[in-house]
Amino acid sequence: MPPTHLHFDCFCGISGDMTLGALVDLGIALEAIEEPLRRLSIGPFTLRAESLMRQGIRGTKVHVEVKEEPKAHRHLRHVNEILDAAEFGETVSRRARRAYRLLAEAEAHVHNSTPEKIHFHEVGAKDAILDVAGAMVGIELLGARSFSTSPVVVGSGMVECRHGRMPVPAPATVELLKGLPFVAGEFPFEMTTPTGAAILQTLIEESPALLKLGAPPPLAVRRVGYGGGTRELERAPNYLRAMLCDAPAAVGAEGPELPVPRERVIVLETEIDDMSPEVSGYLIECLLNAGALDAHFYPAHMKKNRPGLSLRVLCEPANEGRIAELILRETTTFGLRRTPTERWRLDRRIEEVETPLGPAKVKLGLWDDQVLKAHPEFEACRALAERHGLPLSEVTAAVQFAVQRQYPHLIQITSDTP
Repeated sequence: MPPTHLHFDCFCGISGDMTLGALVDLGIALEAIEEPLRRLSIGPFTLRAESLMRQGIRGTKVHVEVKEEPKAHRHLRHVNEILDAAEFGETVSRRARRAYRLLAEAEAHVHNSTPEKIHFHEVGAKDAILDVAGAMVGIELLGARSFSTSPVVVGSGMVECRHGRMPVPAPATVELLKGLPFVAGEFPFEMTTPTGAAILQTLIEESPALLKLGAPPPLAVRRVGYGGGTRELERAPNYLRAMLCDAPAAVGAEGPELPVPRERVIVLETEIDDMSPEVSGYLIECLLNAGALDAHFYPAHMKKNRPGLSLRVLCEPANEGRIAELILRETTTFGLRRTPTERWRLDRRIEEVETPLGPAKVKLGLWDDQVLKAHPEFEACRALAERHGLPLSEVTAAVQFAVQRQYPHLIQITSDTP
């Protein structure tokens, strides 16, 4: 069986061109990557491979040369149109689109906007599009089907960008690396770019179980490639090391591939039988405000026949410490149970629909960027009901009708209103 697992050793960080260089150094012909990229509607470009020798280690640097229009700003839809027109095939297209969706979500979070409204600057340039698409083409040619990573070195200090000076790692890079191990390292400049982080996160999302095995998981390495970064370092070889390995046994239990992200999450649980119900309601509000993905109580039968409550909280790994501390401080419990697990999650976005009562916000669930279901937002329905003096159920029905009219091919319209 050929090796199908790709491990990224990011001892000097990761970027788009470093990823391309590592793939070429692994043996993928640059011409094989370049040929499908010619279908991108970005004009003429050149990919050039340069052989390097750094700190006694041979590697490959891929130079991406393309002419960019002055002050070109692209939205997510513009990038998706470019990628779709190239007709790369299902896997390459899905991964490239997912990487740009993650980039848009990260930028939107940092700038308090939405993914659809974000203007891509550096990460939307033609060379970045070539990096992302080229990386996904090369990985498909390599035959890699599962992925893992070492702790990612991100650097420190400050970096100049279109928005001014920003700390390293850049805020968008931090968002993109959520759930992945990363360290500052000894380098006082940017070692991991948003493009590199988006490529890595996109791939690691497909193999969430492997992060439980440690970094790296037990691997049988078959081939190694070194992709060179732009900087020449005095005390380290500025490479991304990519190792093609036999597939770890854990990969077989991961389940099917779906065009929706599967995320690592933590479940925290405890039982309580000596706390005021007033504190219980307050606690749920605090947990949700602190970043919990979900939190709820359900009845429990405790020792000595006392009625009690079981608390279950779902959170991202990055927020686990904060959530656990909040539970231990605000409740009477002396301990918590934790269970690492994964969840499938539809990508979502908030849009407004027009109703006879006024505009109302709805949450859309996306299946591979197609609208699968819609959920009228409770607060929007309640505001319309109060404004017009109508029953909430009538307002909700009006919003659902407007959603059906605007998105006639929806599979499901849901609502949590009465």
